[in-house]
Amino acid sequence: MYGVGAVIAGISIPIMMRYVKTEVSIVITMFIYVISITVMIVEPSIIMLYGLVIFHALGNAGTRVARNVLMMEKIPNEVMGRVDSLFRLIGTGIRIVLLMLFTAGVSKLGVMIPFYVLSVILICSFGIAVYYIASERKIGMEVSNKSIV
Repeated sequence: MYGVGAVIAGISIPIMMRYVKTEVSIVITMFIYVISITVMIVEPSIIMLYGLVIFHALGNAGTRVARNVLMMEKIPNEVMGRVDSLFRLIGTGIRIVLLMLFTAGVSKLGVMIPFYVLSVILICSFGIAVYYIASERKIGMEVSNKSIV
C-alpha cells in the first residue's frame, strides 16, 4: 500500500506544482502526512491503517519530491551537493535522536506516548511551515505567477 501512495505522489506532485508554488505544495503534502500519522494514533484500526498508509506515503514521498524541486530552484548548482549533504546530515541526526528517545520511551512508558509526542512534533512543524508561507506572502517575497494560493 505504501508503494501505491508513493506512485500517486510521483504522478500528482508535478501536476500540483503547476498550479501552486513549491513551498505551498510542501505544506500541503506535509499536512497530508501529519493527518495520516495523527489519525493512525487516534483511531487504531487495522482497516483504517491500510487506507492511511497510502496517505502516509503520499505525504512523505510528496514532501521529498517537492523539497528536492525547491532545492533545485533556489540553490546554485555549484553548492547543491554540499547543501544537500548538510540537510541529509541534519535530518539523519534528528532521526537518530528521536529514535533513541522513542525507544527509551517505549520501554518505560509504553507504545502510545511516543506516538503522541511524534504527533505533537509533527503538528508543531506543520504550524511553523504554515507560518513561514503566510509570512512570505505577507511581505511579498518571490510571488511567482503560478501561485493561486
